[in-house]
Amino acid sequence: MKNYSYVINLDHYYLGIEDKILAVGAYTENKNAEQILKICRFKPYPIQPKRSLHKSLYRYWADEYGNSIEIKNKRLNITLNDLKINKKNIISTDIYRGLDISKIYKISKLMYIFKGTELDFKTNHYILSFMGIDNYLRTYSYCYDEWSQIPSIYLGASVLNSIVDNLDIQFFKNFNFKNKIIFECDNQQAILGKIPISKFFNDELRNEYNFIVNTLNKGDNN
Repeated sequence: MKNYSYVINLDHYYLGIEDKILAVGAYTENKNAEQILKICRFKPYPIQPKRSLHKSLYRYWADEYGNSIEIKNKRLNITLNDLKINKKNIISTDIYRGLDISKIYKISKLMYIFKGTELDFKTNHYILSFMGIDNYLRTYSYCYDEWSQIPSIYLGASVLNSIVDNLDIQFFKNFNFKNKIIFECDNQQAILGKIPISKFFNDELRNEYNFIVNTLNKGDNN
């Protein structure tokens, strides 16, 4: 973990900014905005962890990777790698950061998978995003034969809204997104499903995403 990040108590911190998240939802008239801020670990910036006695609207938010969301004209305006954010002030609130993907899978209740063919080298590119049992997203990218954890905001507004809209999904749902997440890709396909996975979801994964199935099962062989 980078030395500018440190872990604090999740419950205590988010209790302190809960009213600020609710204020964003009320101002934007968009309940999904509240969920996106929380599941992607956005916090008011500059950081204001103390609980206020009134629901003041904070218009500028930052995640734990240096990305920002600005609340403007009742919309969420996303800036990736925002240079205005001082990364020395970033707080890590994920006690599971760095845990193997197969272990993250076991403490999750929802899984989103994206698959595409990267345009330059024609290699498979995957995105895995898990909704944990603690209601936070953890997202990973596979490219050039390597997995790396990435900010969940990289999924983009369309994907994040679809995840939020389907939090109570019982089986699985296929999507036909045409989005650039990390790289431009051809042959894009995506699926969202409940964990533990049903037989039907498992059959779909083995037919279309067998590489992901093998990745998730690696921990069982150790």
